[in-house]
Amino acid sequence: MKRTMTVVALMMGIFGLAACDSSGGGSAGSSTTTSASGGGAAAGGSIGVKECDDYIKMWNDCYKDPTMKAAAKPAFDQIQSSWSGMAKDPAQKAALAGACKTMVDNFPKASCK
Repeated sequence: MKRTMTVVALMMGIFGLAACDSSGGGSAGSSTTTSASGGGAAAGGSIGVKECDDYIKMWNDCYKDPTMKAAAKPAFDQIQSSWSGMAKDPAQKAALAGACKTMVDNFPKASCK
């Protein structure tokens, strides 16, 4: 359980940094994209955890500016991949639901552009 919460906290931190970098006008410094094979939830798929799926929808609805979305997407794709793996483990799935709910509740709507 402690390991699960550490992973969730790390994912939240990664996304937070990506959101800060993209809303500040700069890029995250990463030019690699892995969206060719991943990101099933962003393409209409689902993680299988309602709270996480809600967060993904909020994220996709938030970023209208293609430049900002492209800057934040690599980190977001990595988070979605982690969530997909965690959702397959019943013990981690419960913790994941709580973490995603917290992320939905604290979504930085002011940075939506």
